[in-house]
Amino acid sequence: MKNIAKPTKLIRYEKYKEVQEELKLCYEETSITGEPHCASIEAPTGGGKTTLLKDTVNELGLSKDEYLYIGTPDNPTPKSIISAGLETIGDPAFDKIRHLWEGKSRLKRFVIEKGIKLVVWDDFQHFASARYMSMEEASEYLKTFIKDTGVTCFVTGIEGEIETVLDSNSQLSRLFETRESVGVFAWEWGVSSNPEVKMCQQFFGALELTLGLHFMKCNEKSKRTESLSKSDSRQELIYRIMYSTQGITANVVNLVRRASREASIAKSHTIELEHLSKAFTQRIEKHVKDRYNPFELPLDTHFDLGLKEIDNLEADKRKLNDVLSTK
Repeated sequence: MKNIAKPTKLIRYEKYKEVQEELKLCYEETSITGEPHCASIEAPTGGGKTTLLKDTVNELGLSKDEYLYIGTPDNPTPKSIISAGLETIGDPAFDKIRHLWEGKSRLKRFVIEKGIKLVVWDDFQHFASARYMSMEEASEYLKTFIKDTGVTCFVTGIEGEIETVLDSNSQLSRLFETRESVGVFAWEWGVSSNPEVKMCQQFFGALELTLGLHFMKCNEKSKRTESLSKSDSRQELIYRIMYSTQGITANVVNLVRRASREASIAKSHTIELEHLSKAFTQRIEKHVKDRYNPFELPLDTHFDLGLKEIDNLEADKRKLNDVLSTK
């Protein structure tokens, strides 16, 4: 079976810890009640759902023989799904299923006989886009599998796709009482009371602490009357990082790690705007083509370009150049 190794340097911010506790509780309730309790985790690509699952498996103390990780095939059929499960569990004849009922029976038997306690179905959104399998067929099989084996199931996928499958079957939907989402941060400048903003601040603090990074001191002095205060400068720095990465966890970490390397090359003890600017160009820009590089502007003023979809990109680029030329 696929071994989920213990991840390193995890950024356990508050939302992350809250979702993990819900997953652990879901697993524990199955053991207590004898009835399967299941959970879904939605996140965008790069949102950290796989990392969260790896960490949770280790937190639960499960050995590699006590859980089953199934990567849902692209455009799945009932037979390909079962074959994927049998391959992962170590069945040498996983690709020799002659009859569907036979494959279903073998997978269920293996799960029960091997004492599997947790099954993870990754890329669950593929169920919703299957061309050779109806939604009803997919949801009915999953419901039957869970009820027959009695194990906890976690399904992961892209935001908005999982609900389509789960809600197509009322019995399946009830099995998935726990539904969580992770991986995207919202940031509204100057609105510190917003729960999403608070979560973003917590993530940023955890990022610095976990990776041992030190950002530039946000207390620049400026002669400009609209100069930002120290606390506002901190907000501005977080805002620019979240804006430039679209708030996606993997992008944020990728940007900051690269900026840290640039700081090291420059023999700087702190990560400066110039390091973040270079990191954005090298690692992030090609993935977020609708974003400007917000680190080209001094931190003593608010970067307010690119907040909305841009109708006239060239005009806005000229606007940005005009702003830069006045600095």
